[in-house]
Amino acid sequence: MPVWIFKRMNSTKLVPSFRLLLLVGAVIVPAALTAVVPGWQVLSYALIAAVGLAAIVDAILAPRRLRHITVRADAIVRMWKDRETTIDLIIRNEGRKEIALRIGLLFPVEIAAPQDEQRTVLPAGAEFSRVQWECTPRKRGQYFVTQCAIERPSALGLWLSEKRCRCSSRFASIQIWRWNVRSHLRFSSVGVWE
Repeated sequence: MPVWIFKRMNSTKLVPSFRLLLLVGAVIVPAALTAVVPGWQVLSYALIAAVGLAAIVDAILAPRRLRHITVRADAIVRMWKDRETTIDLIIRNEGRKEIALRIGLLFPVEIAAPQDEQRTVLPAGAEFSRVQWECTPRKRGQYFVTQCAIERPSALGLWLSEKRCRCSSRFASIQIWRWNVRSHLRFSSVGVWE
């Protein structure tokens, strides 16, 4: 059975986390203010340098935490107008470690999803995990779901590393039918993604 496979795009985006902002406010600002006081300058500068070095090293290593994560979905999904449907996402964790992720799918406006993003924890020891995404198509037609975003905190939690995945096959269509006896015999499908 063909599947949608999300492939990694070239860039990973880093966003400062609340922990980094809190660290700057609680450590760097007071250390900079005490650097004016004679006798405290060396300690203040050392503290600022240590926090800065930790943030830089954490930012350099953060994108590596997402390199063994891939997402795929089934190639055929049956959807009917105004009926709730689930799309199964299969997440591959090659490292088989417990990982907390935040996942987002870019749905078209005609498909309503109660959540724009989901948080999940991949269990330790499992290479594949399944995440179900509920959605309700509101209008008939053919639509495209083009991107998936995956976010994971860095090792120290100072940065949020995000990569956007695109679908890796040719067609990314969702066909939505009205529910009646005649259309029940024809199945709607989600094409293979690119």
